[in-house]
Amino acid sequence: MRRLTCDYRAEAFLGDTLDITLHASDLRRTAFTLHYRVCRGATLIAEATTEMVAFDYTARKITALPPAFTAALTRLHGETA
Repeated sequence: MRRLTCDYRAEAFLGDTLDITLHASDLRRTAFTLHYRVCRGATLIAEATTEMVAFDYTARKITALPPAFTAALTRLHGETA
C-alpha cells in the first residue's frame, strides 16, 4: 500500500449494520486504486481510498502486477464501472 486516505462523514455505533462497497480504478502496470464507501442505510459514514502497488519483497522493488491478478481486477472493474 502506497497511500491511504479516509474521510469520516458521520458517526457509527457498536451494533450498527454497515454496508461497505468497494470498486477499483486507475489500473496500471504496477499499481491500482481501491475506493471504499461505508454507509448505514442512506447515511454516508466514511469514504476511503488506497493506492496499491505491487512489490517484490525478494528484489526489494516495485514490480508488475501478476497477469492473472490484472485480468481479475479488469473483470471486477468492468462489472462495477
